[in-house]
Amino acid sequence: MDIHAYIQSGIIESYLLGIAGEEEEKELNSIRRQYPEVEAAIQRAEEWLHGVASSYTAPVPSKVKDRIFAVINEDLPSRPVAVIRPFYRYFAAASLILLICSLAANLILYKKYLTEKNNALALQQNNQTLLANNNLIQAKMNIVSNDLKLMAAAGSSKIILNAVAGKNQLQTVLLLDAAKQQLLMVGNSLPNAPTGKQYQLWAIVRGKPVNAGMLTGCDPYCRFNAVAGAEAYAVTLEKAGGSDQPTLEQMYVFGKVNS
Repeated sequence: MDIHAYIQSGIIESYLLGIAGEEEEKELNSIRRQYPEVEAAIQRAEEWLHGVASSYTAPVPSKVKDRIFAVINEDLPSRPVAVIRPFYRYFAAASLILLICSLAANLILYKKYLTEKNNALALQQNNQTLLANNNLIQAKMNIVSNDLKLMAAAGSSKIILNAVAGKNQLQTVLLLDAAKQQLLMVGNSLPNAPTGKQYQLWAIVRGKPVNAGMLTGCDPYCRFNAVAGAEAYAVTLEKAGGSDQPTLEQMYVFGKVNS
C-alpha cells in the first residue's frame, strides 16, 4: 500500500469530520495500528482542525443552541437517530469549510481594502501638497508682478551700485519707486557671504551712514524700505545680524542716487 497516497487521499479529514463511511472508518482504524505515519497524520489533522475551530469560531449561546435543537426535533420527530447523525455530520463539516473559506476571502478583501485606502490617502496628501505649492508660487508671482509694475511706473528710478576698488566686476542695481518709499535690489552679483558673515545695505544721508537693512531672503530680489534723504547707497560685509557702523574696508559696492 502506498501510505503517502493514502494519507493524501482525504480519508483522514473525512474521518475526523464524521463524514466517512463505516467501511472507510474500519479500514483507517486498522491501518493506523499498522503504520505509525498514518497515526501521526491523524494527530496532525486533529491539531489543525482544533486550531481552526479555536481561532475562528465563537461559542454558541445556550439559548440559541436549545432553540436550534428544538427546531430540528420538531421538523424530524419520526426520524431515527441513525438518520439524524449523518445529517448533522455533513452539516457540521460543510459549515466549518464555509467558515474557513469565508474568513480567507474576507482577509484577502480586507488587505486589498487597506492597500487601496493607503494609496488613496497618499494620493490625497500628494494633491494637497501640490495645491499648497501651487498657491505659494502663485502668491509669489503676484507679488513680483505688482513690484515690477510699481518699479516700471512713471517717476521710478534706478540706482547703480558699482564695485569699489579691489572688488572688480561686481555690480548691484537698486530700483526706487516713484513715491521713494520702496527699494528693490536686483541684478545682485555679490559673492556668497562666508559663514558667520552677512551683507548689509547702507544709505548715505548728509554724509553719514544709515542702516537700511540686511540682505536676507533675496529671492528673486531683496526688498528694503527707502531711506528719506538718501544721497547714495553702499553694501558692506558685516558679522551675521549686522553692525551699527559699516566696516569700510569690507565695502563691496557703492552708488549715488540720481537727483
